[in-house]
Amino acid sequence: MTAGVRQSLSTSDTTRTRVMSVPHEARDVGADRMAHAASWYHNLRAQPEVVVQIGTRRAPVTARIVLPDDADYERLWELVNANNKQRYAAYQRHTSRPIPIIVLSPR
Repeated sequence: MTAGVRQSLSTSDTTRTRVMSVPHEARDVGADRMAHAASWYHNLRAQPEVVVQIGTRRAPVTARIVLPDDADYERLWELVNANNKQRYAAYQRHTSRPIPIIVLSPR
């Protein structure tokens, strides 16, 4: 299992948030159980071109929100859930709202 990485996501207005992610196929994949209520998530949906910062390294990426109707969701869900010690699955059992997966691809 690959250890998660805390990343800062920044849009042009320099809003920052931390997201747990895991490297996967030259991209980073993350999830946030509270994303639906977070302003950064809604900003990301509106403006997917962001900058990630891992440690001191900054890189421009394009974010893609993956929801259960996407063919990649189950595979990516297993990846982020395993990386988070099955905590997302535990949370998902208590809500009908899907936990979005966020795929960050280099630009």
